[in-house]
Amino acid sequence: MATASSVTDGIINNLSAASVIGSCRVATHYAVLESGSAAGVVQWLADETNRVQYANGREITMLHSLLLFVKDRSGNAKLIERQMQQLRDVATCSLWNDPCLQHGATPETVTLDSIAFERDLEVAFDAGGHTWYRANGEIQTTLWPDNT
Repeated sequence: MATASSVTDGIINNLSAASVIGSCRVATHYAVLESGSAAGVVQWLADETNRVQYANGREITMLHSLLLFVKDRSGNAKLIERQMQQLRDVATCSLWNDPCLQHGATPETVTLDSIAFERDLEVAFDAGGHTWYRANGEIQTTLWPDNT
């Protein structure tokens, strides 16, 4: 059965391999903000495990955070807003087109259930001498028993 770390790795691999954000710019830590103009941070948030009726396995519903970051390189608020929306669109599209999240599982073992994003338009923060804007996302997956 897939695990929290394999789902995390699948999300990271998807967003890196598809060049959505870029190689080495998606990780489980904030060090990715040290380079590049966009970054992503994926972290496990919660899960719920339930026994599957008439089976020897369990079903796990898992929730991961996906924080998307765009660096302000121009000081142009209109440009930053458009870049943030484009990053969200491309990341969401890439994940939806990979329902088993690139970790070798099949859709019968792992399914991508939902992706949600929100953003506080008034919040920007400084890190590494740059101003960054952030979108907060949550990804819900279900890990199904393989009964093997």
